[in-house]
Amino acid sequence: MKRILTAGVLSVAVALGCAAQAIVRMPVEQNPLFEVSTSKVEIAMPEEGGGVLLGGNVVVTGGSGVYTYRWYTPQGKELGTESTCMAETPGVYMLDITDGCDCLQTVEFNLTSASIDGAEIATLHIGPNPTSGVVYIEGFNAVRIAAVDMAGRLVSVVESIGGQPITDADYSALPQGEYILTLASADGAKAVYRLIKR
Repeated sequence: MKRILTAGVLSVAVALGCAAQAIVRMPVEQNPLFEVSTSKVEIAMPEEGGGVLLGGNVVVTGGSGVYTYRWYTPQGKELGTESTCMAETPGVYMLDITDGCDCLQTVEFNLTSASIDGAEIATLHIGPNPTSGVVYIEGFNAVRIAAVDMAGRLVSVVESIGGQPITDADYSALPQGEYILTLASADGAKAVYRLIKR
């Protein structure tokens, strides 16, 4: 008979010899669900170059609480074992996060090199710009918006709920400065927009 153990107390009968037995009670603990805040991130490199720091906004919770990281390309090139990775060229970067129980979560980062002017869509408007916090998005059905600061750090990812287009995003927690927003639609279209935070 096969049994699935869940959290609680497991009682086991142990044979001691000479027809004697003892009941041993053992606590069974179950780790919280191992989760990662996102599985795919689309971002554009700033025009100024210098690369983009990937992984800084990925939140890992649950599991054993002890995690290891492995960065690599889809071609199998190993890139590092830290929680973040500096990417200096466009391409796909993969991050495997493993907890102490060997549970695995993978995050894909797609880094594009679209220039600001070339990638803008004529109907896209994000405002107010400059902003002190909330911006409104019109003319583009974004389901994901990634914000990168001028140092190339990914500082924010906004994802839609249930695939509905994002109509507003709150950047009040970001420091003052310029940011590159990469918007992605459900059908794979992308747009890049420069936002100034005051």
